[in-house]
Amino acid sequence: MRELPLWRRFLPLTLLLTAAGASFLRAFGIPEVANAIAFPMNLAVLVLALKEIRGQRHRHEAGRPAQ
Repeated sequence: MRELPLWRRFLPLTLLLTAAGASFLRAFGIPEVANAIAFPMNLAVLVLALKEIRGQRHRHEAGRPAQ
């Protein structure tokens, strides 16, 4: 996926690390933030990563000659 812009390559990682940081707030007694932010961000990471992978597959298949 080298043809993707740099920000699109690192967006899932950034969201995942932010969700991990929000989950870490549970250790400091702030579970409300973790419950409100961490799970939705993890879902967003999953959906975004799957979308990019599927898009890459479609772009790759479109470049192949028909058999």
